[in-house]
Amino acid sequence: MEQNQKYYLFQLIKSLSTAEKGYVKKHSKKTVNNPSYIKLLEAIDRQDTYDEQRLKKKFRNEKWVKQFSVAKNYLIKVILKNLRAFNAESSNNFRVHELLLEIELLYKKRMIGLCERLLHRCKKIVLDCQLFHHAEELAYWEFKLTVLSPYNKVMDQKMKAINRFALDGLDAARLLSAYRHLAYEVHRYTFKDGYSRAETSIQVAHEFSQHPLLIKPPPQSNVKALGRYWNTWHKVHEINTDFVQGYKASKALVELIQRNPKVFGDTIMSTIIPAYYNLLACAIVLNQEIIFFNHLAKLQQIPEFYQNNSRSVQKLSYFYSVTLELQFYTHNGHFDLCDAVLEKAVNIIENEDLKNFGLAIYHIELCYCIAYAYFGKGAYQASDDWVLKTLENEKENIRQDLICMAHLLHLVNHAELGAFRYLDYKLRNSYNFIKKMEKIHRFERIALEFLRKLIYLKDSSEFIKLVKIYLQKFRALENDPFERMILMNFDIISYLESKLKGQVFVRIAKSRRHAKNLALDQIGDFWTMPKTNIKP
Repeated sequence: MEQNQKYYLFQLIKSLSTAEKGYVKKHSKKTVNNPSYIKLLEAIDRQDTYDEQRLKKKFRNEKWVKQFSVAKNYLIKVILKNLRAFNAESSNNFRVHELLLEIELLYKKRMIGLCERLLHRCKKIVLDCQLFHHAEELAYWEFKLTVLSPYNKVMDQKMKAINRFALDGLDAARLLSAYRHLAYEVHRYTFKDGYSRAETSIQVAHEFSQHPLLIKPPPQSNVKALGRYWNTWHKVHEINTDFVQGYKASKALVELIQRNPKVFGDTIMSTIIPAYYNLLACAIVLNQEIIFFNHLAKLQQIPEFYQNNSRSVQKLSYFYSVTLELQFYTHNGHFDLCDAVLEKAVNIIENEDLKNFGLAIYHIELCYCIAYAYFGKGAYQASDDWVLKTLENEKENIRQDLICMAHLLHLVNHAELGAFRYLDYKLRNSYNFIKKMEKIHRFERIALEFLRKLIYLKDSSEFIKLVKIYLQKFRALENDPFERMILMNFDIISYLESKLKGQVFVRIAKSRRHAKNLALDQIGDFWTMPKTNIKP
């Protein structure tokens, strides 16, 4: 599927749940004059891939086929109109929108009593769910209704209260907006390069930690801003590769969400699911199996817990849970346990359009994770097939750390498959890619140097000597917190040890990871205010 106007109608129809589709078809028949439009909707729904020429041929006798783009836009409008009606009660934000529209209609008919009744109901939702962006509009209608009343002393006090409500709402919305944009600035730092790989990250994290919005938390009354505060702190700690503090910050956000289900109920995809994702990602890095699987179950239950039947919510929860489970197994050496979830991951990539779903970074991460899972299982050809799928995203200019790892894994797979004929060419190609990025870190330098020497070995004794030399170099990287993370994406130390000892890679990888397991008491069950240990 492409991001092209030509495909918008197809994408919209395919995004509909069964219930939504049934509702749209049923109610469109009542409002659409020409029944052939409904037949067009059904014909598009039956297509697995969009074929406009086939549709034009099928409806060649219809007048509107000569203006096919106009017909598609009309059908999009019809579907959206029915979707608005179908989802009118699906979220508090929708309810407020509908109530404000009804208030405007009633005001024009001067039905003041009913108008005030709806206004009171709308205001309660705005306050309970902290929908501050609606406060000023709500105050506007309350003001208009108030001036229609006979003047008395109470009116002055009421007008002051209306003004205060509007100003407080604007202040709260402004604060939330400030946190939202700060969170973007922090997240933007890792969009291109992924996990921090340079000591300059310490300075970057320190500068973020000194931002006025992070020095102290926002008012407890602004729950959404407090959520952004914890979410941003999680990312700052991630930049600083302090995953214990990152875990505490993400845990604080998850607990805040659990205490305020009404406030966050409308932000399942943008806040709730990502909050669990961040917490689980920290549990993977810290190898906390009990914490991980307890919260993974909660992530999987989010659609049911919030009684949300949206296909998008269900998909996002499923996508993230599958990826995280696979990452837990691969990052912690459990390659022998990943068969079932690996199959699910492959199905996601092959059957879902993740990029058009807004998950371009996730698509790269999952492709690489599948490649590494197959590598760990000794299926080098399958691993290389998925490496190539990862490298298809090379020009996207995101998660270049994983693109680098994919290049290196590509070389190792070819070496394992005995495909030495083109290895020198692939080595140069990988080196040129990394050099162009200007991101040649210690791990990449040592790996490329090792592989270059590997090509010219004459016998097995030279191979053993070379492995021993470079094994020590790679082990030295584990003491560098900015290189340690990359070894979780490609445990080359376990790979080299398996060659020296003649043992299976998965056994060594698992034992090494468990030896470095972080004790639970280092994490603790309680969180406190985040205190960065970063120095300028």
